[in-house]
Amino acid sequence: MNTTSQKTATVLSAREREVLNLMSLGLTNHEIADRLCISFHTVANHRKSMLARSRCSNCTELVRLAMTERVI
Repeated sequence: MNTTSQKTATVLSAREREVLNLMSLGLTNHEIADRLCISFHTVANHRKSMLARSRCSNCTELVRLAMTERVI
Protein backbone atom coordinates (compact mmCIF):
# COMPACT_ATOMS: atom_id res chain seq x y z
CA MET A 1 0.00 0.00 0.00
CA ASN A 2 1.15 3.51 -0.71
CA THR A 3 2.56 5.52 2.17
CA THR A 4 2.39 8.88 0.40
CA SER A 5 0.11 11.10 2.44
CA GLN A 6 -1.80 14.20 1.33
CA LYS A 7 0.39 14.70 -1.74
CA THR A 8 -1.76 13.47 -4.61
CA ALA A 9 -3.83 16.64 -4.95
CA THR A 10 -0.84 18.93 -5.08
CA VAL A 11 0.93 17.05 -7.85
CA LEU A 12 -1.96 16.52 -10.27
CA SER A 13 -2.82 18.87 -13.09
CA ALA A 14 -6.43 19.80 -13.76
CA ARG A 15 -6.50 17.42 -16.75
CA GLU A 16 -5.03 14.58 -14.68
CA ARG A 17 -7.78 15.12 -12.12
CA GLU A 18 -10.35 14.84 -14.90
CA VAL A 19 -8.75 11.61 -16.09
CA LEU A 20 -8.58 10.27 -12.54
CA ASN A 21 -12.24 11.08 -11.93
CA LEU A 22 -13.24 9.19 -15.06
CA MET A 23 -10.96 6.29 -14.06
CA SER A 24 -12.84 6.12 -10.77
CA LEU A 25 -16.05 5.62 -12.75
CA GLY A 26 -14.51 2.54 -14.37
CA LEU A 27 -13.99 4.01 -17.84
CA THR A 28 -11.29 2.61 -20.09
CA ASN A 29 -8.53 4.71 -21.65
CA HIS A 30 -10.44 4.75 -24.94
CA GLU A 31 -13.67 5.88 -23.25
CA ILE A 32 -11.83 8.59 -21.32
CA ALA A 33 -10.14 9.79 -24.50
CA ASP A 34 -13.49 10.01 -26.27
CA ARG A 35 -15.12 11.94 -23.43
CA LEU A 36 -12.25 14.42 -23.12
CA CYS A 37 -11.61 14.67 -26.88
CA ILE A 38 -7.96 13.72 -26.46
CA SER A 39 -5.81 10.90 -27.76
CA PHE A 40 -5.85 7.44 -26.22
CA HIS A 41 -2.06 7.80 -25.88
CA THR A 42 -2.46 11.06 -23.94
CA VAL A 43 -4.74 9.30 -21.46
CA ALA A 44 -2.25 6.44 -21.12
CA ASN A 45 0.55 8.95 -20.51
CA HIS A 46 -1.50 10.78 -17.86
CA ARG A 47 -2.25 7.47 -16.15
CA LYS A 48 1.39 6.38 -16.21
CA SER A 49 2.57 9.76 -14.94
CA MET A 50 0.06 9.79 -12.07
CA LEU A 51 1.08 6.28 -11.03
CA ALA A 52 4.77 7.19 -11.03
CA ARG A 53 4.36 10.42 -9.06
CA SER A 54 2.01 8.89 -6.49
CA ARG A 55 4.14 5.74 -6.17
CA CYS A 56 1.02 3.62 -6.55
CA SER A 57 1.47 0.19 -8.08
CA ASN A 58 -1.83 0.14 -9.99
CA CYS A 59 -4.81 2.29 -10.92
CA THR A 60 -7.05 0.87 -8.23
CA GLU A 61 -4.56 1.96 -5.58
CA LEU A 62 -4.30 5.40 -7.20
CA VAL A 63 -8.09 5.87 -7.20
CA ARG A 64 -8.31 4.67 -3.60
CA LEU A 65 -5.58 7.12 -2.55
CA ALA A 66 -7.33 9.95 -4.37
CA MET A 67 -10.61 9.10 -2.66
CA THR A 68 -8.90 8.93 0.74
CA GLU A 69 -7.36 12.34 0.13
CA ARG A 70 -10.69 13.67 -1.21
CA VAL A 71 -9.20 14.56 -4.57
CA ILE A 72 -12.14 12.87 -6.26
